[in-house]
Amino acid sequence: MIRVIRAGVSPESESAERIASMAGRAWPWLEEDPESFLWVVPSVQCHGQLPRDVDVVLLGYFAPDRANYFRASAPLTVLGGTHVEPDRVRVDSLCLTIEVKDHDPSGVRFSGSRVEVMYPSGWHDASDQSFRQLYSFKNYLEARNAKYIPRITNLVWLRNLPPHELPPPPHNILHGNATWNGLLNQAASTSQLIRAGDEYIFTALNRTSYESGPKVFDDIVDAIAIKLEPSGLDRAKMDAISKDVLDSKAYAMAGDRMLLFKGHGGTGKTMLLLQVARKASSEGRSTLLLTYNKALVADIRRLMALAGISDEFGLGSIQVMTVQSFFYRLLIKNDLIKGGEEDFLEDYLLYLELLAENAPAAGIKSLEVDLVLIDEGQDWPDIERQLLVDVYGPEKLVVADGLQQLVRGQLPCNWKKGLGNDFYAEVPLSKGFRMKRNIAAFSNRMAEAFGLDGWHVDEQGDAYGGHVIVVEGSYFNAASLHEKILSESESAGNSPVDILACVPPMHGAGGFAKLNQEIWDGTTPAGRRGYPTSLKQLRVVQYESCRGLEGWAAINLGFDEFLRIKIDGWGAQADGEPGDFVDDSSAARRFAARWAMIALTRAIDTIVIEVSDCGSEAKELLRNLYDGPCRDFIEWINA
Repeated sequence: MIRVIRAGVSPESESAERIASMAGRAWPWLEEDPESFLWVVPSVQCHGQLPRDVDVVLLGYFAPDRANYFRASAPLTVLGGTHVEPDRVRVDSLCLTIEVKDHDPSGVRFSGSRVEVMYPSGWHDASDQSFRQLYSFKNYLEARNAKYIPRITNLVWLRNLPPHELPPPPHNILHGNATWNGLLNQAASTSQLIRAGDEYIFTALNRTSYESGPKVFDDIVDAIAIKLEPSGLDRAKMDAISKDVLDSKAYAMAGDRMLLFKGHGGTGKTMLLLQVARKASSEGRSTLLLTYNKALVADIRRLMALAGISDEFGLGSIQVMTVQSFFYRLLIKNDLIKGGEEDFLEDYLLYLELLAENAPAAGIKSLEVDLVLIDEGQDWPDIERQLLVDVYGPEKLVVADGLQQLVRGQLPCNWKKGLGNDFYAEVPLSKGFRMKRNIAAFSNRMAEAFGLDGWHVDEQGDAYGGHVIVVEGSYFNAASLHEKILSESESAGNSPVDILACVPPMHGAGGFAKLNQEIWDGTTPAGRRGYPTSLKQLRVVQYESCRGLEGWAAINLGFDEFLRIKIDGWGAQADGEPGDFVDDSSAARRFAARWAMIALTRAIDTIVIEVSDCGSEAKELLRNLYDGPCRDFIEWINA
């Protein structure tokens, strides 16, 4: 049986159909054999991985005693490293990822067996892209808890290149006139065969998994056939990033001088970055968005997948990654690091200094993008800021600069440092784009109660309503409240995935099992490597990961405990404000209050705040607002 799954009209689908046709001509028995299967899947999305998109995935299981052979056209390698020259090779199973390129010969060049292709931004390493797609596919299957991960082989198909222009074998490159026999030869040449008696076997499965091969591949097909559905809030976001909210004169300066968006939490800084990225993408410009927040990376990648925007470096792409991953890839590109990413993180500052030494003198090879978008710019150490300026120049930078949102250092990063007035433009933001009027009013009153002078967001004139619920006790004992929040969210056209829950450090998301609530667990490293793939998954993150995120409703669990942890963990830093000392209680409370305001500005319609039934400063502040200026829209529940 040969099956092309989810065929459409695209180069990827055309390639999948052609592969299926090649296999059918070479192995005509396969079309009618009920015990053998060839699945060809174009445009596979490995949700939560980078890169996300794999052009074609080829999965095959071939029953014993079939004519499933190919003629070997070059020496191959047996498991253990021995070179052999068999007349023919049996294929038991296949798992291939195929990167498709349609560049003409003038846009292709080789360095040994590696292939590069030309885009408007410069030469792009297609071999590296193909290799990373292999690992994206592998990691995605692991994240989907696949019971068995086949041995995956990656190929690059240059559909407009004649055979004589390929480099000498061995390599993993297909030419434009590829055949089924040629495809299998190229796949086998970069893998290792198994010898069984007088036969040589090319397989993606071991003996045990081969016995249950159809089930193994059925599970994989189910995993890669997942189709993301947009929620009501997703549609609103996609609509928002497509609008020209940013002044056209300000946008026109992007790429000519540094843009600085300055505003408090909830004023739409991250959304403006996405609007810049989306508009640049529509013009064929590529962008890279950098953030410290892995949960935000997952959230934006999900939105880009829903919008169908490419995440590969190239024409009109939008890349999203953490700052640390960016600098690691920069080190790799410049041959300045040999170890893995874990080793890099242990000596992060030393590696940044190594980059800084090379940037001014020899110059640093950059990741090719037209604009670099900086999230939470106020929290960047100066060495990171300077590296970006050195590598890309200030004119390529667009910075979201949060006011009173410092959580790493105590003095804001000065992105204007060393720049004349002609090299940057500030865009002040004060309107609360995310929050309904009551939520904005509540946030302003809380900032006043915390003593955060100058913290203020303007209330949206046409965004009426908003509700605050304080739960004294355990939210998980208030099942009826949870059902009410789900029901009201659904009535507004939203889904559970549009609800955000925050938990303190060291707290997991297990409590939601008591409510029979399906979740996306962003409190774990494994969870943060992906993103929600079902509308039924309520998102759960730690408070430290909530910056830049939003929800129709935001559930703040253990809120007073979180503030206590931040106060107890306070320690004055070298870049601290004058007069800050380790035992300075007012500085510690100011630090905790900034974190609190980040959490309290995530909601659009409803904020739930869980506090303990013991006394706490946070509960007292909330009680004063409940009894006073916010009594009309705060509800207090004992659970």
